[in-house]
Formats: sequence, C-alpha cells, structure tokens
Amino acid sequence: MHPKTDGVLESSLYVSDVPRSARFYEETFGFRVISEFGERGCAMHAGTRQVLLLFKKGASRAIQSPHDGNGELHIAFAIPSAELGK
Repeated sequence: MHPKTDGVLESSLYVSDVPRSARFYEETFGFRVISEFGERGCAMHAGTRQVLLLFKKGASRAIQSPHDGNGELHIAFAIPSAELGK
C-alpha cells in the first residue's frame, strides 16, 4: 500500500546567485521569500502548500544533512492555459 500524498511539498534548486534567482521568481511568478538561510539560500512560497528552496551551489555540503545539486536540474510549474496568453 502506498501513502496518499497531496503533491510535492518542496523542491530545491541549486543556483550560483541566490538574490538574483529569488528576484527572478518574485518578478516572474510573484513568489515571495518566506525564510532566509543566510548566504546558503532561501525558501519561497510557490503556491498552496508548496515551497521552492533556492540554495547556493555547494553551500549545503557542510551541514548536518548535506545536499547539493549539479548538472541539468529540472522543475516545472503548473500554469493554467488561460494565464499563458497574458
């Protein structure tokens, strides 16, 4: 038996410039920063019960639960077709 889910709670992207990336998501999608992790990154509200985490590349390798990403990463946002023509 598989547990029931309500979708993806959070997604992480690893970026070279956190402030620039946060501005992009604020200006493009209206996401807002809900928590900052110093120079390591930030969390952004990306929809109902959804969080987009932006981490500076390599900055989370030394923490208690290390993680990082490199290469071709992918994330897709669901946008109603009525919004595409705006």
